Amino acid sequence: MSIHPTVTAEYERLVEQDYRRNLTAIVSWEFLWGLGLPFALFSTFIPAYLGAMNAPKALIGFILSFPPIFSAGQILMSYLIPAKKRLAIYRVVITVSTVPWLMYSVAAFFWGHTWPHWFHFAAFTLVQIMFIGTCYLLTSVYWEIMTDNIPPRKRGRLFGLRMLGIGLPVLLTGYVAARVLAHWEPPRNFQMAFVIGTAVYILSCAMLWKIRDHINPEHECPSDHSAVPFGRYLQNTFRALWQDPNYRIFIFFMFLLSMAINCAPFMVDAARTQLHVSSQAQGGFSIAFLIASMCLGWLIGLLADRFGYRLIGGVIGGMMASAFLICLVAHRVEWWYVAYGIYAVAANSILMLLCNMSAELCPQEPPNRLVAIGNILMAGFVMLATTLSGWVVDQVGSYQPIFIANLILSLVVVMGFGFIVREPRSGRLYTLTIAPHN
Repeated sequence: MSIHPTVTAEYERLVEQDYRRNLTAIVSWEFLWGLGLPFALFSTFIPAYLGAMNAPKALIGFILSFPPIFSAGQILMSYLIPAKKRLAIYRVVITVSTVPWLMYSVAAFFWGHTWPHWFHFAAFTLVQIMFIGTCYLLTSVYWEIMTDNIPPRKRGRLFGLRMLGIGLPVLLTGYVAARVLAHWEPPRNFQMAFVIGTAVYILSCAMLWKIRDHINPEHECPSDHSAVPFGRYLQNTFRALWQDPNYRIFIFFMFLLSMAINCAPFMVDAARTQLHVSSQAQGGFSIAFLIASMCLGWLIGLLADRFGYRLIGGVIGGMMASAFLICLVAHRVEWWYVAYGIYAVAANSILMLLCNMSAELCPQEPPNRLVAIGNILMAGFVMLATTLSGWVVDQVGSYQPIFIANLILSLVVVMGFGFIVREPRSGRLYTLTIAPHN
């Protein structure tokens, strides 16, 4: 569809006009949400809480696979949610999705001691489906809102400020979270932490009402879906992306990187079983996660703006390799905090890598669709990797084989981004040549 230059110029003018307002609103939301992270950070507290409840490791792995599983549904959201209503839908649904976790935590804190373990596991799994499911189903919508409302050369800067916004609150609430975890015995300490964290999450969402959303005219699609059935919409999108050899190569190494990153939260339960750390010490993983995000996340954004996203892929792979190596050779929890901080920077950067490098490789496609397709392609592999990893730990009684396997995966990613994936800004991309029939 051809867009008149004046339409594009007006859109770009509005984006620049509201840039500071939107930047402030987005970073402020991340900051206020971050106040709750020391109490209820998914990648830390889910394995810690379930480990304290003696849940099967396969169940822990299954719940840790929820982000990529539900991310696969983002393509449906990109099809169903009209661009003009995306912000209104996002802010309401994100706010409401946190309520079931808050309700479970309150009930479990006061009456959970009378519940059988199977009921705890079932109820907690259900509330995580509602919370994590909603968050990750709509992640591509949020990234499209950010991408459309931040000028291209300032998106890495936004990422850095968001990481500072998430990390700085640990200085305000990290100590309080540690005291909460120390005050009660497990699992009630985790349940009270969840009450505080989810309440903060809900209150923070008020900042989403400060964003002024401007829709990129190249990405705006009609809200009437009857003209293009979902099956055809999905087929056309897959075909358009899969014909690009640069995208195929990029997404293959993203598979491997995503599997390694999604297995890293096992470090929290491994510290409990191998290093015999307390639940309060497990809470230190959240502090490490947030401090590392604050201190190093901005650097990843600046590197991306300056050198491109191919370099970021190699850097993230190298970081994950070093994190798993530390867990294999270190026997002090302080070194494991370092490994978890390295993982934190990688985990926070992977979606930026997926969204922005896909957008540069395939600028004709809306960012939310690119993120959704990427997550669909990766979801099955990641779910299999995390669930199978938990099963292996149940069988052998050690996390060592899992850490070794993911160390190898991470090194393959470094080699792939270093020597095979092409940088879209270089202009030296692979080309598809169709040989004529005789």
